[in-house]
Order: sequence, then C-alpha cells, then structure tokens
Amino acid sequence: MEEDPDDEEDYNDYSPDFSAEATGVDNSDQSYQRKRICIVLNENDEDRRNRLAQSERVLCQKYKNIRDIDTESRLQELLDAAFPDGLQKRLFIRNLTLDSNTENRVCALRPFRIPNDGLSDYLPDDETLLFKGHVRGKQFIVDSIYDIADSERLPFEADCTAIHYKDISQIHENFLYDVCEDTKSITQYTKEQLEEWEQYLRWRRDITKRQTYGCKYFMREYDSESDQIIFYLICPDQESFQNFRKYLRRGLEAFSNAYSSDRWRFVAAEYDPKKRFESKELGRFIGIRNEYYLAGSYLDSSRYQSDDEDDEDEDAEDNSIDVQDIQQIFSNPYIV
Repeated sequence: MEEDPDDEEDYNDYSPDFSAEATGVDNSDQSYQRKRICIVLNENDEDRRNRLAQSERVLCQKYKNIRDIDTESRLQELLDAAFPDGLQKRLFIRNLTLDSNTENRVCALRPFRIPNDGLSDYLPDDETLLFKGHVRGKQFIVDSIYDIADSERLPFEADCTAIHYKDISQIHENFLYDVCEDTKSITQYTKEQLEEWEQYLRWRRDITKRQTYGCKYFMREYDSESDQIIFYLICPDQESFQNFRKYLRRGLEAFSNAYSSDRWRFVAAEYDPKKRFESKELGRFIGIRNEYYLAGSYLDSSRYQSDDEDDEDEDAEDNSIDVQDIQQIFSNPYIV
C-alpha cells in the first residue's frame, strides 16, 4: 500500500518508531552526491495523484506564516524556499514505489533544515516539509506536501546532495530513477507485511471455522415462569446430538438460518467481507428439558413457525413448515 497521508488526521502529531528494526527497511548504504534535479508542482488538476489543494488547506490551517503568504502560489513559494534555484541542498529521499515492476516511480524528498534557511520564515526550526510525488522524464513532479519533524537521515531514507534547477535544460538525466532502482521501498515492504497479515487472518478464520460447532434450531419460545428461552434443536439422530452436546458448555450464540449454507444442517458460512451475520449471545446453558425422536411425538403432525422471518412482520409470507418438510431431509430426526 502506498503511503498516502492525504487526510487531515494524518497531520496529527505522533511519535513513530523509525528504526530499521521497526520499519524493516535499511537504506543507510545508499548515498547520492552532487546530483542535479528539477522539481515542479503537479499542475494537472485532472491527475488523481494531485493532492496539492488538500496539502495547501492543511498547511494553512496549521501555520499562520504560510497562510499569510501574499501570493496565489503559496506552494510554489514553499518549494522555492525548500529548494533554492541553483543552490546545492542536502536532502533525504524515500522510495515509495509500490511495485518494482511498474513504470510509476514514486518517492518523497525531505530537505534537511539548516539555521536561517528558506523555510525559517514559515516553519519552526524542528520541522520541515516532505514533498511526495512521481518521477517523469527529467523532472520530479510534486503531488502533495505535508509537514513532518526535521531530523538526521532515517534508516529507510537515502542521503543526497543535489542542486535544484528550474531550467530543465540543465538536467542531463534523472538520477531518481536510479534511486528507485537501488533503494528498498518502504511502501513495498509495508505491502508485503500487509499480505502476510492477510494470510494470517485467513488462517485464523479457517481455524475459527473449524472450531465452530453448531446445531440447527427450528423453533424457540420464552418461558416466563422460569425466565428462560427454549430452543428446539433438530439432529439427524441421537448419536449426532450426543456428539454435539459437549459444546453446549461453551459460549452460546444464536445465528439466523442465513449463516449456514445448509438449511437443516449447521455448515459454517465462508468468510465474505460483504456479508455481516447478526448473532445474539445467549448466556449460560441451563440444561435439556426433553429429547425424543420426531416419529410418534406430539410434534409428529404439527405445523410450526420457523424463525427465518421476523414474526412481527405482518407482510411476511407464510413461513410455517410442515413436519413432512423435515422428514424429507431426515427420515426420523431427533428433537431436543
């Protein structure tokens, strides 16, 4: 996932751990000296990568001196202050390219602050700006700008000294392509970590599914005298229920019939992020009131109301089920 702090929440103060151990990326052996660079703002308002308007709003909200810049191009003035034309500047480069095979090379430039530099009129001495953008031809196109703490080079950054030229004819080749090729991408590392995490979550869901045991209920009622809810369970036979019975001592939840992929047998649903299954915690299992085979019981010729629909919905279709419907699935089901 590409690092993209475009929401205003991303500008909140925080103290992250930027060590090589924490980030998993170490570019301390990468250094680029006395290079030439041409940095321009993204002027294409149709480009989905262009977040400069958002950057300007946030910076103006945080810094009065930036808000007071009397010009229609505040960001251009900040860019000129950070990288003066024709002057050598020390900066640190972050490789943010998501896929090493893509032609879309993304990186971020962080100018190192020195006393009384161009940014001193706009920012406190312990803060600087991060210019994020993409590499195109001989230029670096700035897509967003945001404020961060000033510091020495961080482990995932490459050290660099470069002269910024507004005149593109002064640029013979764009060394940022080499930077994106030579350095490790913190965004690529984050993506790999997320993929590992998603694999872990899939594994956990699979384990949870294997450890989920259920039994179908076809009717429930409330006993006001004992203040208890009674569920009528249905099993293929007595042995099936005895195998399930031990799990009643665990935490109990009731799901709608839609949770199971089988109408009469409990089959845990496959994980689907687009579906949400409501459940109700039932509390403690008290005991069994009765159990018997359906044949010959008082339910043998009954019709009952299924819990598939809300009983209070007057417009709902008749959702009652005849015992014969059950016997089409189980010849003589066991009722508990």
